[in-house]
Amino acid sequence: MIQIRTIEDLQLLAEARLPEPLIAYAGELFAGLQAEAGEDGSDVFLHHPVFVCEAGDKLLDRIRAVPYGPEYVELVDMPGFHFYRVGILLDNNWIAQYLIPVNSQDQDTEAWLREQSGEAVKGLE
Repeated sequence: MIQIRTIEDLQLLAEARLPEPLIAYAGELFAGLQAEAGEDGSDVFLHHPVFVCEAGDKLLDRIRAVPYGPEYVELVDMPGFHFYRVGILLDNNWIAQYLIPVNSQDQDTEAWLREQSGEAVKGLE
């Protein structure tokens, strides 16, 4: 799991050889969060961290351990690439976002993501 806290962390995504659409999406998400934070965006990722999940991450265990559970689970359908975006509300001021490539998790987690998002990935139904 790669945590994005700084612009330099985005480089880790390229080094991990993640698909370009996911890297671009993470960059746009990062820029949007910085813009929301205003001029002093130094603490934006203390309150809104972004995690890019990799194969083998124990995501479902992490989600079940959070008292508030997921705020949203959505399927992001980009040309040639699909991933889930999961928002986990940690408290009233802190939401963590997880970007999870489709078919990168174990069967139970993938089934949970499909069920929670309410969408099947085109071509993988």
